[in-house]
Amino acid sequence: MRKRLVVALVVCLTGSSARAMPNFARREGFDCTTCHTTIPRLNRFGFDYRNAGFRTPDTIGDRKQKELPDFGTMFVARLQTEPSFVRTRTGGTTTNRGQISYFETTLYPLVGSFGRWWSSEGEISFAPGEGFEVENAYLRATFGGAASRFNARVGVFHPWEGYGASDRPVTINRPLFQRVPSRYGAGAGNTFFTLWGFDQAGIELGYTFAGFNVAASVLNGLVVREEEGRFVADPFQGGTLSRANDDPNYNAKDYQVFANQFFGEAALSAHYYHGKLTVPTGTVASPGPEFTDKFDRLTVYGTLPLPRFGGARVPPLSILGGYMAGWDTGFSGGTTGGKSRSNGVFGELFASVTPMVGAAVRYDWLDPSNKSSTNEQQAVVGAVNVSALNGAQGILEYRHRLNEGAATDTNTDEVRLRLIYIF
Repeated sequence: MRKRLVVALVVCLTGSSARAMPNFARREGFDCTTCHTTIPRLNRFGFDYRNAGFRTPDTIGDRKQKELPDFGTMFVARLQTEPSFVRTRTGGTTTNRGQISYFETTLYPLVGSFGRWWSSEGEISFAPGEGFEVENAYLRATFGGAASRFNARVGVFHPWEGYGASDRPVTINRPLFQRVPSRYGAGAGNTFFTLWGFDQAGIELGYTFAGFNVAASVLNGLVVREEEGRFVADPFQGGTLSRANDDPNYNAKDYQVFANQFFGEAALSAHYYHGKLTVPTGTVASPGPEFTDKFDRLTVYGTLPLPRFGGARVPPLSILGGYMAGWDTGFSGGTTGGKSRSNGVFGELFASVTPMVGAAVRYDWLDPSNKSSTNEQQAVVGAVNVSALNGAQGILEYRHRLNEGAATDTNTDEVRLRLIYIF
């Protein structure tokens, strides 16, 4: 019975891109409520299962796990499409865009635990008109047990493994400060780095004791390159995603520390990131001098389940929030020596209506640079997330976003319906 439960629970945790995987649960006859409050949000048991290398913590090192698993249970695929309507208003100009877009195909090869201490995760995405993107490709070793354990992983992995406010949202869009880069100079220059969105190659060591865990990583960092007449940033994974040989920061490494402290189902999370990146200025057509941006990001997150007032008539509610402080140095009018600060915050109310239905409203605020008084961004997000049919999921989201400008503001209203099927 325990073996069947362990296999089935892989569905709840192998999807680091924030979607549950129901393939094992369908086969074994289990659902995902053991690991999730509402898919895709993990509960504490789900966090511990993932942290233990996709196994229940009490089975780490179990001699009965010597045999290799059926590798047919370690392959999953996901299809996503997204009808959307976006209205943008800048000054007296309004632009409407309505599309039915195929969003992405994702393959998950070799996801799960094997042997007594080992686990792996692969995630390869394909989008229309683009090549494949490696989002996860790592091997993990986990030693210890339920009370305390060590983790080590090497390869390509998502930025971090958090919980609640620091982990996977039920919305389509993540908080602004996780996806919008800071600015430099007078607030117009792009520093390219974002907290979420770059799946880097690296080595990570972690330790978990009772309700506390911490992981420290050495990462290969990013590379800024020219693509279709513009500068874009990618993780330095190797191959074509490599820094130029004459890049002054070719051998530079980034460092991060991520920690979670649980208080029952509540938690506090903290994240520190230090990096170095060669940043071009100007445009591809009219480039300016490059500079080395040394940057730091400090974020804290809080997750607090609220008491059940009103009994079963009121769904479980949680308050989630986060704050980011950022520092960038290395520039001053295109040369060196300048400094810029960025700040962001979000607050969210999340309702777990049923194990398969969740809803959230969130407010975001971001100042990408203190060098400009007219570049703040705000967003209000509302979303309903529904899972059904043992693998199908739909997320309906509305977001209003305000971008301040020196001359005029830009208001954007988005309605998106993300349709997902995992098999």
